[in-house]
Amino acid sequence: MMKTVISIKKALLPALTILSAALAAGLSACGGTGPQTSPAVTTAQVMPEEDAPSLVSEGKAGYTVLLPENSSAALRDAASSLCGDLEKIYGVRFRYTGTRAGLPDGQRLIRLGFQPEDGDAVPYGRWRISVGGNGDLTVTAFSDAALENACGILSVHLRDAKDSGDETGLVTPALEKESKDNSVLSADVPTFFPDRTPSVFYVRGAAGAYSLRFSGCSQDDTAASFEKLASAGYERVSLSENADAVFSVFKKGVTEIILDFWKNTGDMLVIVDEPASRAPLVPVAAQPQTVPKLIDPGQEYDGVLKGMCYILQASDGSFVIVDSGDDDPVFVERIYSLMKANLPDGARPLVRAWLITHPHADHMNGLVRAASEYRDRFDCLSVFCNLPHDRYQTAYENSSYQNRIAKLEKAASSFGADMITARTGQTYYFADIKVTVLGSPDDMFLNAFDDLDETSLILSVEAGSKKLLFSGDSGPLYIGGYLLKRYTAETLKCDFCQASSHGADASACYDYYRLASPDYYLWPADASFYGRHAHNKYIESDTRAKIIYSFRGAFTAELG
Repeated sequence: MMKTVISIKKALLPALTILSAALAAGLSACGGTGPQTSPAVTTAQVMPEEDAPSLVSEGKAGYTVLLPENSSAALRDAASSLCGDLEKIYGVRFRYTGTRAGLPDGQRLIRLGFQPEDGDAVPYGRWRISVGGNGDLTVTAFSDAALENACGILSVHLRDAKDSGDETGLVTPALEKESKDNSVLSADVPTFFPDRTPSVFYVRGAAGAYSLRFSGCSQDDTAASFEKLASAGYERVSLSENADAVFSVFKKGVTEIILDFWKNTGDMLVIVDEPASRAPLVPVAAQPQTVPKLIDPGQEYDGVLKGMCYILQASDGSFVIVDSGDDDPVFVERIYSLMKANLPDGARPLVRAWLITHPHADHMNGLVRAASEYRDRFDCLSVFCNLPHDRYQTAYENSSYQNRIAKLEKAASSFGADMITARTGQTYYFADIKVTVLGSPDDMFLNAFDDLDETSLILSVEAGSKKLLFSGDSGPLYIGGYLLKRYTAETLKCDFCQASSHGADASACYDYYRLASPDYYLWPADASFYGRHAHNKYIESDTRAKIIYSFRGAFTAELG
């Protein structure tokens, strides 16, 4: 496997420029204290122009650039560039600092990376240059790149004013600027925490869709965020909670906001996108006709791995399928035949949702073939997946990644199915099958990764009286780095647990299986497949549970 690593932060800087600004970007993508707020001034009125202070007074700089504590290297670079520009314009030395200590009496500030002092926080999708009532300048933006852009605009304005005769740089309302917001997704999105800088990432969705992660949050912060969204006119359409997290979906017009809070880590994820099409976010009544079932189609291919696929049948007879195996025609026919065999004679199979954990051929190509050859023999209403944004793909994945996306989109279109992005925290209802997305690429706040396996959806499925966990090909990077930090046994305990990555060994996942403590492991391969690879030692040592190998023929379990 090629191990080409891409820095997410470097890859995102051009994208974040598009997003522009709202909170000060003073930190790297890994967190920090974020933008600061100074004590509120007594008035929000800007000084009259005749009393306006100057950047230069008595041949010296009358202002110092102030940064938040623990500022990122990019923010310090922006401050250094701004000081250099000011020196070129006025011929005097400007400096920047991360503390007020030691500043001369009467020294005013260019507050770089802070929210305005008048309490009028900069909304997401904007940057702003504002003048406070005490004469301080504040430059606020959503990202390091946008902040650099705002500093450049400020420098150009001051240079033009100097050329027009303003020798000392009067700090007047004429300096105030604000970016235009061209993204409908940014409209009316409240500023959740004016004193904190989020990590910012692009997500696949509508143009300009993005996600924010805030650190150091509490349940009180979650309640306050709910209130802000309600005040901004958002309707809460979904709310679910388990022992470890609170998940919610809000909608207003064409904008959807997903807000997830993890109690164990204090992380809060906010995703801004378009509404998730017709995703079934509320329970659906089902007319019982059969006992809910789990069906493992079995994949006997002479020891050749053909992927993963599990079929769930709701009590009304409809189906939910997790992954689809490879595009071997024998196996695709088997999927169809097993659905028919579990329905009354003559009944046409209905797949309410086909869930694809990640876009690798052995998990998605069976769906592609089925859409081409079986669309007249059964119905599929929706395809759920979460495809990482192109910017996150490694070199060895890039050559075929766009082709895989095109195949999935074509497959959904062939069935006439909705193609829906499965977001972390959302809970879907398909008849009496309940699916909660515990993890997805949306919360991959990683510095780098080199394998699409680690972007697999983590799905908690409740059917009948049983609970099942599916993790696709996730491994130590996601399971060890995220899942186990966010969820405890109370959330992960299940009856059936899929052996991740076809049963490959990864000691970082041992705790995951220990917490899941299932009665059955669903192993989408056979032990012999790992003759040249290490297979999972913990699963094999767990004598309390039974292993269902998918190479040993079809297996059906009633879930009532």
